[in-house]
Amino acid sequence: RFSRRRIDAMTGRSIALKSRLSPLLLATLALLLAATARLPAWEHEKSAVDFQEYTDDVIGRNRGRQRPFFLLFSAQWCHWCHVFAEESLSREEVYTYLNEHFTSVFIDADIHNAVYVKYRATGLPFTVFLNPDGTIYFRYGGTLYGDDFLDVIRQIKRDIEQGGSAPGEDSPGVAYRPPETLSVAHLAAVPDRFRAGVLENFDPIQQGVGRGEKAVLPRTFLYLLASSEGETRSVAMRSISATLGRAIEWIFDPVEGGFFRYAETREWQVPHYEKMADLNAGAVVLMQRLDRLSPSASLRQTAEKTLGYLTATLFNPEVGSFVSFQEADTRYYLLDEAQRRGAAAPRVIAKIFTDRLANTLAHLSAVPQLDPDVENRVTRSLDFLATAVQSDGSLRGYYALSDRRWRESSRLRDYALVSHAFQRAAVRFRNDTYRAVSEQVVRAAYARFFNPKKGIFVDPMFIEGEDVEYLMESNGLLAQTLMGLGESEDPERTAAIESVMTYFSAMQEVLEDRLWESSDWERLELYVPYLEAIDVYLRHRRIARQG
Repeated sequence: RFSRRRIDAMTGRSIALKSRLSPLLLATLALLLAATARLPAWEHEKSAVDFQEYTDDVIGRNRGRQRPFFLLFSAQWCHWCHVFAEESLSREEVYTYLNEHFTSVFIDADIHNAVYVKYRATGLPFTVFLNPDGTIYFRYGGTLYGDDFLDVIRQIKRDIEQGGSAPGEDSPGVAYRPPETLSVAHLAAVPDRFRAGVLENFDPIQQGVGRGEKAVLPRTFLYLLASSEGETRSVAMRSISATLGRAIEWIFDPVEGGFFRYAETREWQVPHYEKMADLNAGAVVLMQRLDRLSPSASLRQTAEKTLGYLTATLFNPEVGSFVSFQEADTRYYLLDEAQRRGAAAPRVIAKIFTDRLANTLAHLSAVPQLDPDVENRVTRSLDFLATAVQSDGSLRGYYALSDRRWRESSRLRDYALVSHAFQRAAVRFRNDTYRAVSEQVVRAAYARFFNPKKGIFVDPMFIEGEDVEYLMESNGLLAQTLMGLGESEDPERTAAIESVMTYFSAMQEVLEDRLWESSDWERLELYVPYLEAIDVYLRHRRIARQG
């Protein structure tokens, strides 16, 4: 029987091998690899696998073929996606078998981020196999090479033909029952449990949250600093300071600046070398906030270098906007400053994604004092992002630098992030135009996504099997935006805020499950917008009582 244990064993080989490489060997490899060609950028259109581009109806259109489906989630910036393409999908035995026996679908995880959530993907590349009727058979994250991947697809084909199943693979997401009425006590308990749970799970030996993959979590750490008091705040400051120290040592680029996406191991080894604009913008705010609370030359210098990286490498002066990310290149980032001068830098991806840009600008709008040149880049980027908003308030999903066009329709999360970013910017820069953009996007979100029966904003993709944490993030952002715009002026908005706060007020049980699982810590970031909305909502209630 095909098993997850076997998958885990195979995908773990590359991590185990990389973890055994000594610093001296890595340095030697760097010198050798500097003269070699980089992995070519992979575009799935050029793949020998007969991929179909993902559309909402791609599964339905192909059910009649009576073939299992091979869904591949990938992204241009993802190094291991490129390796998977080169080492596995380019092998004749593999692509021939896939083309003869599977319906293969390529899914860009940045363009179709809601689909990524729908299939509960974790990391990239991520693979989902569906039965011929479209139900989930098996899924896993990570890279399998050559013969291992060929064994997997052959076994899956045999199992499906014989009527086999992979128990639990098509199980629903987190079960959540919203309360019918709001309990302020239950509402206030959610932030308390979040703070306590995160602090309990800081690694006392290696720092960072959890005992597995390690990352900087800007939203989570900023919320701990902003909302904690007394001894809890002191513990949070110590834990976050120690974590940033490890992050600067292991996943920060000392040559060009900028943090890498995360590290695979508890010890912060094996970095994923992608550099994301929103992560780095959040890291700047975090380091500046912590430096003000407990002055640190290291944090100050790292924040300045990170901001320099953002404004130099991840800002496109031709369109006047921050871009989304720079792709990974494990060879390039092993080089020192002198060696890099003779090497080609990793590509800056020629797409600007609406969600990434909105998140980047929301973070940078929180920086108290911006250098005039940096502030100019932020406001130019806000003006550029406003061009993603159509005349009816609807949004486009990404901008292609290749032909200077906005493409794809956005889903709920984009509306939430964009409206929130412009509302924050309106306050930060005292700009009524930004407020008007936020208003326009909120109105469009209400018209398109608000479900009166549920009393929340719902992406139609999740009506049947919704991901409650994903919906909580978007609803938290929209609730914050509505309160920031002034809900008292509109009874309909006031009712929407009340129903959103009520619907998610029993999330403590889901949060307990998340903490108990002790995995996928990045999902903590989804809680913060709702927690921030709770704090604003409760503050408004107190003011109303006093008034």
